[in-house]
Amino acid sequence: MTVAAFVKSDYRVDRWAHIARAEVAQFANQLPTGVGLEVVFDQSRYTEQRLDNLLSNLALGAAAVVVVLLLMMGWRSALIVSLSLPLSSLMVLAGMNFLDIPLHQMSVTGLIIVWLGIGAVV
Repeated sequence: MTVAAFVKSDYRVDRWAHIARAEVAQFANQLPTGVGLEVVFDQSRYTEQRLDNLLSNLALGAAAVVVVLLLMMGWRSALIVSLSLPLSSLMVLAGMNFLDIPLHQMSVTGLIIVWLGIGAVV
């Protein structure tokens, strides 16, 4: 027998997967002797890996922008612009949360491109 589950688009996969794993473990404990349970594919592990990779890319991009700003503008101007980048990103994320817009890979990629664009323009 095979069971598949799909997560709704407005759910956080990491939280949902934690609850699903607990339910699967509880169900596995109730199985009779000789019957086993095997998880074949767990999307949440892939999603967590992609998020970690995305965060490291974001940090690397921000560091590159800060270094370029320091070299081109001096430390005072670079400090102001460097502080405005995370502040503007937090404001965008807060606005998306307020408007109930889900955070997808494309929206985060757009934020990274904006960061790099601001660094190139300034």
